[in-house]
Amino acid sequence: MENESRLTATMSIDTKRSRIRIHKAMLHQLGDPQYIQLLVDPNGMAVAVRCVDTPLFGDAVHAVSRKRLCSDFSYEIYSRFFVRKLSSLTSAMGEGHLYHMRGKIMPSQKMALFDLKTLTRIES
Repeated sequence: MENESRLTATMSIDTKRSRIRIHKAMLHQLGDPQYIQLLVDPNGMAVAVRCVDTPLFGDAVHAVSRKRLCSDFSYEIYSRFFVRKLSSLTSAMGEGHLYHMRGKIMPSQKMALFDLKTLTRIES
């Protein structure tokens, strides 16, 4: 089994377009899930992308389209609510910019965890 501590993940947040880009390599390492959930831990200052096999009624999940997994290098989700929630947690995130976060993949838990302390602004 792969050493989970070596599996890294990247995600970008575009505050101008309210867009979250999840690198498809990460989704492949998590077993190409049918659904994903974006979770925020305001106390731990962390973001998680969790794989969901079967969503429960009322769960906020995003269906992962197989067609969209075959193009480019990232999977895009547009969510003004999610981007605003992240922006409210950290002063490092401003309106109208692009940011990058690093995290680690935990295949046994079917999730990737990102520390908001790794948030860096990408200059255009």
